[in-house]
Amino acid sequence: MNKTLFLKFAFVGSFGFITNLFCFYIFSNYFLLNVNASSILAFIIASFQNYIFNSSWTFYKSKHKVGFIKYIQYVSSSTLGLAVNLIILNLSIYFLGINYKFAGQILGVIGGSLFNYKFSKYFVFDLKE
Repeated sequence: MNKTLFLKFAFVGSFGFITNLFCFYIFSNYFLLNVNASSILAFIIASFQNYIFNSSWTFYKSKHKVGFIKYIQYVSSSTLGLAVNLIILNLSIYFLGINYKFAGQILGVIGGSLFNYKFSKYFVFDLKE
């Protein structure tokens, strides 16, 4: 694994992580959306931000240009990470209670991120190094 590439991805992901948690908190506590809707909306916003930064910095050696089709491919490849996130979030709430929804979201985002790196590197940005 290319450590520099992974560190860049993790750095961009840390900003996406903060964005995701902020949006999740706002959607679930102020807009009073359920945890799944809040998590999905937070994912969409954070993934857009991450796509822009990963395209222009992390995977800049990739041959692709930033665009709508590549963004859809990026989001599509990240849905496995979103599924992992939602499973962890819902299991946390099921076993610990609704008061632990924020902790469940944190754990879910971390779990989903592990899948997103591989899918982003190989399937969206097509880097084989």
